Amino acid sequence: MSKILIALLTLGLSASAFAGPHGRGGGGMHMNPKMMKELNLTDEQRTKIKALRKEAKAKIAPLKDQMKAAHEELKKAFESDASADTLKAIQAKVQGLKNQMGTAMFEQMLAVREILTPEQRKKAHGLFKEGRDSRKDHKEDHDNE
Repeated sequence: MSKILIALLTLGLSASAFAGPHGRGGGGMHMNPKMMKELNLTDEQRTKIKALRKEAKAKIAPLKDQMKAAHEELKKAFESDASADTLKAIQAKVQGLKNQMGTAMFEQMLAVREILTPEQRKKAHGLFKEGRDSRKDHKEDHDNE
């Protein structure tokens, strides 16, 4: 019973910590090539957004590595006879890393937003909403299976 509980807690913590602001790993304002085309970005905008994505990826990658290590530490602590205070401290570290990742993604989103024209921002918002709704519908369909 306790092994099942440990596995469930570890899985749940891992999933929530790796998820982005909207439950995805990437989160933020990720623009796929199709979206970039639909927004009619200029070459200059494309170049700037690609540079921002590269910069954000470089900031987030070490945080993901630290998060993975912290999750492993938490898993081992759960499996051991660690105190509740120790477990809480490790979870606080995981939460802090999650917050840092969320902040980095939000900063990227703001930077991308500044590159877009007001019309592109409005259109991007609609495209993101469509994508979110589509993922939500897909998840609900999958959950009902």
